[in-house]
Amino acid sequence: MKKTVIIIFATFVCVAIYVSNALTVNNSITYEDEQAIKTLRLSSACENVSASYEQELECLFAIQASVQSIGEFRCAVASDIIEPSEFLRRNYGCCFDRARFIEKAARYYDFET
Repeated sequence: MKKTVIIIFATFVCVAIYVSNALTVNNSITYEDEQAIKTLRLSSACENVSASYEQELECLFAIQASVQSIGEFRCAVASDIIEPSEFLRRNYGCCFDRARFIEKAARYYDFET
């Protein structure tokens, strides 16, 4: 009985460590992220984002449209890095590449993501 409890506890600890380390995503905006976001040229659409709900929507739509217009709609391979600067270098990506770029751009313009 004691051995079973120890095995269950050890399994739980291993799963908890895995979840806390392997499944967390770094959400900080790096210098490379900033440079990639600036290539979207969104300052006019996103400069006064906190003015109104309509302004927030305009900024988010501008981010989405700008990111969607980049490169080919072809998925990155498993070894590719899914970050805005890498997406621009590859000039192709699918939903997860574009979603990461949109997420970081929204965070850059002070949206909570």
